[in-house]
Amino acid sequence: MSKKIIYLLSLLMALSLVFASCKKNSVTDALGGFTPDKVPEINNTDNTGSDGLFTNYTDLTHTEPIAKKEITRGNGTDYVRNPVVVNLGKGNLVVFAEFRYKRPGAANDVGIDGAGVVDIVYYTSKDSGKNWVTREKYVNQGGMQTTTVDASHGAPVVFYKSGNGSDGKIVVVATSGTGIGRDDTPVDQRGPSKVDYIVGTVKVSSGSDPVITWSDGWKEITGIKDKLVGTKFATAQISPTQYATHSARGVVGTDSKLYLPVTIAYQGTSDNWNNTYELMGHVLVVGNSIDNLTQWDVTGDTVVYPDNGKFTQYKEARATSKEKYIVVPSPSYGHSIMGKGQLGNGSASDNGVTASEGSAGYVLVPKWFGGSDYKIDNSSGSITISKVSQDPEENKVGILTHVQQQDKNMHMYVVNADGESKKNNGSYKIVDNGKSSSIDVLEDGTIITAAEEGLAGANRNYYIVFSRYSQKFINDQTTIAGN
Repeated sequence: MSKKIIYLLSLLMALSLVFASCKKNSVTDALGGFTPDKVPEINNTDNTGSDGLFTNYTDLTHTEPIAKKEITRGNGTDYVRNPVVVNLGKGNLVVFAEFRYKRPGAANDVGIDGAGVVDIVYYTSKDSGKNWVTREKYVNQGGMQTTTVDASHGAPVVFYKSGNGSDGKIVVVATSGTGIGRDDTPVDQRGPSKVDYIVGTVKVSSGSDPVITWSDGWKEITGIKDKLVGTKFATAQISPTQYATHSARGVVGTDSKLYLPVTIAYQGTSDNWNNTYELMGHVLVVGNSIDNLTQWDVTGDTVVYPDNGKFTQYKEARATSKEKYIVVPSPSYGHSIMGKGQLGNGSASDNGVTASEGSAGYVLVPKWFGGSDYKIDNSSGSITISKVSQDPEENKVGILTHVQQQDKNMHMYVVNADGESKKNNGSYKIVDNGKSSSIDVLEDGTIITAAEEGLAGANRNYYIVFSRYSQKFINDQTTIAGN
């Protein structure tokens, strides 16, 4: 063998070792931050049915997440943000997100500011998140893609009601116009804020991907601007002139009404620190019925949070029930504890959860067993769960996910109903780098999330990651022994 061939073979071997080393070190475990290479995939779902649901409790994994999988990511030019996950039933899932074309967003990291094209898109799964249709679909009449700034929508709030044998109903409420964006242009020269909604019908069947039909277009929710007349932030003595949604799962009450806190704000401009503000509050908007949505009412008091003349103590709120909300703190104010309050009534107070800005995930778990075993029954053709011991089954326990610092350290908590306080004394660290998240529950009792986890690039170019956990894993990870 010639020296030249030996040299080339040696070079190839050396390069392969370097490549292997890079691959090994480029991705941390599920608790760490990701590099741009890939999301570390976890799959403990071999013993599920074709719908991805478990039928035997003993098949659940409790020592690590059941699953972790990348759904999509920003590509360095377009940005996918603010995921909202919805369990449609029968293994059918959908994740909505905000697709920001050719720009990361406004100076204050919102997609809608009247300057760029933004779509609400969605991704579907027919097997409880094991596999995803990763080609995005568009939330517009006829499923058409948005091509203009005026037709753009962002920050989706998603309401869903199962059809129980017939078509389900889904409502997406989103920001349009100029929203609460901040740039170099004065607020009064930027055009109006708008909040719009669109209604879809949902067909769900086991073994097939869900089909969502948007037969009508977006419609504006009116009356919000009029509600702001005469309102002022106490110290700044400035009136809110902007408003927007804050991405989250929406609350549908037992009365079928839709409960939505709309963020109100005065943001100022980004050209000069003296002109930069971040003053926020909310108004409560209620839809008459998800079954036949024809009217939205702006009701209750206009809530403004305490301010120091430039920033409020809290920022955007999301509903946790028809009466309550949680609200993220403002790092610019110097506050780092999440707030809680009564929708459309008074202001907020701390709930004890360390947090920063962004969209927090929350879900009330219908049946919480914590660290106890439970029974999964599929004998009737649909999955139900029930306790197997004398340990109590609780129905007023929530799961909350959010970052503890700006874009850093996403944690999961077990909380009391409405996120009013921590139930377990610890928290589970999900990932180093992240921001927005959402949560839902599957019929087999497992908890699912969709979140901005790990950086796929600069300027908050995140991976959108689906994860799944057993209740016991969450309970064990959020409980500090001896405390």
